[in-house]
Amino acid sequence: MADDGSGSDISVPSFLMCKQDGDPVKAELMVNHMVRMEMAWALPSPDDRVEYEFWMVLVPTGGST
Repeated sequence: MADDGSGSDISVPSFLMCKQDGDPVKAELMVNHMVRMEMAWALPSPDDRVEYEFWMVLVPTGGST
């Protein structure tokens, strides 16, 4: 479907969940039941430190190893 420019004020919230959690939700939707969910999580208490993690995936470049 082409965008005619009139949909800029529409947003569809989404998130990922594992299949085990999603299957019961899907089953309810398949029988036309309304499903309401709340997404919530706790943030760590700030302690004036910045914490981070580096994640890497090694990708072969075609050279011999």
